[in-house]
Amino acid sequence: MKKRKRALQIIGGIVLVFLIATVFNTLTVKTQQPTPKPTKLVINEEEAVQHLSKAITFKTVSYQDRSKFDFKEFDKFIEDTIEDDDIKVNITGNEASKVSSIEGWQFQSIQQAARDVYGNAVIAPYLMFAGSDARQYDRISKNTYRFLPVQITSEDLNRMHGTNEHVSVDNYLNSIKFYTEVILESNK
Repeated sequence: MKKRKRALQIIGGIVLVFLIATVFNTLTVKTQQPTPKPTKLVINEEEAVQHLSKAITFKTVSYQDRSKFDFKEFDKFIEDTIEDDDIKVNITGNEASKVSSIEGWQFQSIQQAARDVYGNAVIAPYLMFAGSDARQYDRISKNTYRFLPVQITSEDLNRMHGTNEHVSVDNYLNSIKFYTEVILESNK
């Protein structure tokens, strides 16, 4: 028991040093990313509605049975959408990740850790529309959970994977608290 307590103290000390260094850098280092120039987007609503109605006729790219997905038809749809002969479309991808169970201590540990950090937050399964590195763990784990322990605003969504992508200091600190809680919950 003393060894476990000492190990947690050492890990906590390392996390604290890392946290102090990160907060210092966050507050003192200025971004080197260029400020995006505002652009005015003009949307023809009728064309957009017609295009969307065509798009929803396709099964999603992450459709489980790839033999039922017509890639050639989808390629043609994308090429017609782009309307630029200089752009070539080549659809590649991977099978969708397995569905992870919500029955068991693993998911319950994530739920409890999120509640410990975010109070009465509702923690529920959802469909992830993007690929992630989590698929690499499907070979060694029955369940692979993707969880971003931050509160995201609409402004954050606009920056995601783009110019000035970042999380707030509060979100960063809460994510450290969350992962600490996951470790503690998983050890119960």
